[in-house]
Amino acid sequence: MKLSVVIPAYDEEASIADVIGQIRETLQANGAEFEIIVIDDASTDATAALAEEAGARVVRNLVNLGYGASLRRGIEAAAHEYIVITDADGTYPADRIPDLVKHLDEGFDMVVGARHGKYYEGSRVKSVSRWIFKRISEFTVGRSIPDVNSGFRGFRKTAIVQALPYTCGGFSFTTSITLIFFSWYLAIKYIPIEYYERQGKSKVNYFRDTLRALQTISEVILQFNPLKMFLMLSFLPLVMMAACLVTAMVAGENPLLCHRALGMAVMSFLVAVLVWAMGMLSFAIEHRMK
Repeated sequence: MKLSVVIPAYDEEASIADVIGQIRETLQANGAEFEIIVIDDASTDATAALAEEAGARVVRNLVNLGYGASLRRGIEAAAHEYIVITDADGTYPADRIPDLVKHLDEGFDMVVGARHGKYYEGSRVKSVSRWIFKRISEFTVGRSIPDVNSGFRGFRKTAIVQALPYTCGGFSFTTSITLIFFSWYLAIKYIPIEYYERQGKSKVNYFRDTLRALQTISEVILQFNPLKMFLMLSFLPLVMMAACLVTAMVAGENPLLCHRALGMAVMSFLVAVLVWAMGMLSFAIEHRMK
């Protein structure tokens, strides 16, 4: 077992030493040849010093670059073909790293820990937003995705470096990797893992990172399957058309309202056809240029 473990960290002095210690203990018990790389994302606390004391190789960002950009640096610096990424906050089970490597040995290009447990479920708002992103992502790639943005995963360096230019530099890095690997029809394996309570303060801004995740999904669709973007856009006027038709049906005693609703339904249908036609035209032009 030879692997590089990459950990992005920003102000994680409360947990970084424990996380590194658990990883070292697990990998040494399995007789692995390994390195632990911590990308210190311009922390303002003792994260970097504690990581070095715990035995990790620390790569420092002079300014705060973000989660995804830090992972890119760590992946590029990795010495081994097998790379495992995990978080510095103690939420992922270090003792499951050998399971990731085992499936990589079987030939999978990426193995992902699908999170479970009460600390993963979170609030109702968080669960709903996660469900929406899951459905949009599954629509994008046309396959079921147990966990879109788990930060506990292993992959082959030869596969991941090809995807790095298309990845997001923020918290949506793992989302973009997931969608890219599925779009490239690579072999992906999901294994269930327990998700633990984080140590320290979360750096996630849900409103900002939700918008960034939507941007990431849109970029991946446009890059790898642009027809689906036009299909999504044409779906909205079709919904409007259906609403107008229902309005026309229930407004039978009001001829003016019924007439206007039918007119809006026709316009919505024409907009949907126009958007879809634009998508088909762009698809034809792209393939003709190739």
